[in-house]
Amino acid sequence: MSAVENVVIELTELETQLFDILKAVLAKYECKTTLRVAGGWVRDKVLGKQNEDIDITTDNVTGREFAEKVVEYYAETHAEQHRVAVIRADPEKSKHLECARIHILGIWVDFVNLRSEEYNEASRIPTVKFGTPLQDAERRDLTMNALFYNINTGMVEDFLHRGLDDLRAGLIRTPLEPTQTFRDDPLRMLRVARFASRFKFQIHDSIFESMKDSSLLPKLRDIVSQERITHEAQLMLEHPNCQLGINTLVSLGLHTAVIPLPDAWRGYEPRVERAFDGLAMLTTELSSLWTGSASELRLGVSLSAILHPVYGTTTLARMGKKMKETSAVTAVLRDIKMSNREISLVEDILARAAALAGLDMSRLTRGGVGAVLCGMTNDFKHGLIVPALALSRVTLSTQEYAGLLEFIISQHLCSAPGLRVPVNTKELVSLCGLVWGKPVFKVLPALQRRVLAEVFEARVDEASDREEAFRMMIERCGAELAQGLE
Repeated sequence: MSAVENVVIELTELETQLFDILKAVLAKYECKTTLRVAGGWVRDKVLGKQNEDIDITTDNVTGREFAEKVVEYYAETHAEQHRVAVIRADPEKSKHLECARIHILGIWVDFVNLRSEEYNEASRIPTVKFGTPLQDAERRDLTMNALFYNINTGMVEDFLHRGLDDLRAGLIRTPLEPTQTFRDDPLRMLRVARFASRFKFQIHDSIFESMKDSSLLPKLRDIVSQERITHEAQLMLEHPNCQLGINTLVSLGLHTAVIPLPDAWRGYEPRVERAFDGLAMLTTELSSLWTGSASELRLGVSLSAILHPVYGTTTLARMGKKMKETSAVTAVLRDIKMSNREISLVEDILARAAALAGLDMSRLTRGGVGAVLCGMTNDFKHGLIVPALALSRVTLSTQEYAGLLEFIISQHLCSAPGLRVPVNTKELVSLCGLVWGKPVFKVLPALQRRVLAEVFEARVDEASDREEAFRMMIERCGAELAQGLE
C-alpha cells in the first residue's frame, strides 16, 4: 500500500524558498537523498496552521553530512558564510542521535537521519541505527506526529496508514502498542496529555487501558529528569486550553508526577474552574492592568489554584546543605524545578488573593480595598491585581466577587495597584511623631497599612499634587495613627 497521500499543503514564500535551495543542493551534488520534513510541522500544515519548527530527515547520509553540503552550496550561491551547529547525542535527555542545525533565511532548520530504535529492559537507552521511513514513524510518540512531507516530490506521506485518519478524526493514538511506547520513553505519556488538551482531541481507549499498568508512573519518575517533566507540564499550563490540560493529566493519573503533592490535588477542579471564571469576569479596565504575557498569566493562575490548599503551611526543605522550615508552596515548586521568578509569582498571587478574600465583603470601604490593592503592580510582576483577583474567586461567592469588582470600578481604584507613596519609610515615621529605631519595627507594617487606608479614604490618590497631599494628610492624622498603634 502506498504511503503517499493526496493532501495539499500550502507553503509560505519562505518555506518554498528554503525547499528550493535544498532541492538545488540535491541536484548540484547529485545526491540520491530523499529529504522529508517530519513531525509537528507536517501535522500543523495539514491542519492549516503555521509552524516554524522545521525538522528534516535524510535517508542515506547523516543530517550533519547533508547540512554541510547546504552550507557549502549557500556560500557559493549567496556569498554568505554559515556554520553547522551539531547537537550531540545525549541519552540522559532522550536525545539518542546527534542533530545538525543551521540558520538559513532567518530560521533554524534541523537535519537528522531516519532511524530505528531498539530498547531492552536492562537500559532505557536504545540502540540507534539508520532506519526506514516506516521504522522512523513507528518510534514517534503519536500517529499524528509521524507524518512526513517529501520535499523531493512535494507530497505528504503516511507510512503508518492511519496518521492522517487519526488527525482528521481528532484522535490521540500511539504508533505501536501504548504500553511499549511509554516504556521506551515515559515522557510520551505527558505528551499525550499535552497534545490532547492543545487540540481538544480524544484519547484512544488503548492508551487509558495501558495507563492501568502500575509500572509506568514510577518509570516516568525514575528515568525522566524533573526538568523535562516540568517543561512538558509548563507547555500545557501556559496554553489557552490549560484547564483541559489539567483535567487530562488527572484522568491519565499523571498529575502527581507533575506536582507530587496529593493534598494539593484534592478538590482541584472547582478551584481551577472558579479561578479562571474569576479571570473571565474581569472588565477590560481591570484585565488590561496585566502587562505580562498571557502564557505567564495562565501558568500563574493554574499553579496558584492547584496549590491554594497548602498556602500558608510550612515544611522542612533542603536549603543549601541544611534543612530549613520553608513555605510548602515554595518547597514543591522548587522540587519541580520552577524558576525563582515563577515561584515568586505564585507566592505573590496567593498572598494577594488571600488579602483580597480577607476583606469584609459586606462592608467594603475605599480605604480598606485601596490599601490591599496598593502595590499589586510593578515592572517585574506585570500587575498582580489580575491573577490575584481571579484567585480570590476561589473563596468568594459569585455575588461577593461581582460586588468587589463593581466596588473597585465605581470607586476609581483601578490605578490603586500602581500607587507609589511619595514618602520614604523614615520620613513616614518622623511625620507620625515616632522615633526611628528597633521599637518602631514592630508597628511599622500596621502603620503603613493604616496610612494607606487613610490615603485612599481621603482620596489623596486622586490629588493633583499628590506629594503635598500625602504630607498634609500624614501630618494631620499621623499622631492619631501613631497613638493608636502604641
